[in-house]
Amino acid sequence: FCHGYVFFSGSYYLPLYFQAVLGATPLLSGAYLLPFALTLAFVSAATGVFIKKTGRYLPPIWFGLVTMTIGYGLFIDLDVNANWAKIIVFPIVAGIGLGPNFQSPLIALQSSINPRDIATATATFGFTRNLSTAISVVIGGVVFQNQMFKKNAQLVAGLGSRLANELSGGSAGASIGLVQSLPPAQQAVAKEAFFESLRTMWIMVWPIPFFLKTVQPKQISY
Repeated sequence: FCHGYVFFSGSYYLPLYFQAVLGATPLLSGAYLLPFALTLAFVSAATGVFIKKTGRYLPPIWFGLVTMTIGYGLFIDLDVNANWAKIIVFPIVAGIGLGPNFQSPLIALQSSINPRDIATATATFGFTRNLSTAISVVIGGVVFQNQMFKKNAQLVAGLGSRLANELSGGSAGASIGLVQSLPPAQQAVAKEAFFESLRTMWIMVWPIPFFLKTVQPKQISY
């Protein structure tokens, strides 16, 4: 649950950061997300190879937990202006942490139960992960929108009440295109509000990996 929660937060809110704060187009934000997506895919595959060769699944789980915590903590330090080192390196670190925990916990689960329960356990595993992704978007959205609402006075001072209302609260995520149409001075005010609100959301997500718990089942052998 915790892994799915954290994973989907990165997949959903990193593009929002790229578009709202850095001014990237939807297509370009997808390109910016490639270091994150490709890294977790490669590391997930490499984890499967590691488990097959060693028969050990607990080291990848713990390694992923620690690295994922570090990676999402780094997201708090993303800049309001494009910093290419952070845009590339931080998602890579997060991807390295996410990759090992896609399949390793499932192997740990299946090795710890009776064979007749494997189908039920696998289905429950998938359901729990899917449930966590939905909850992740809702809670992250609530935190982000509340922070944007708190920035209303700052936005009114820099943009006027009409534009501030369009960028506050529940309208914030749907008004990204409006930011790009503003003059440079007003863009800076809006981007700063988006940036600070997303930073608070990352602070909320960052400690979630600490709640990942693993059992100590007997290691599988091949």
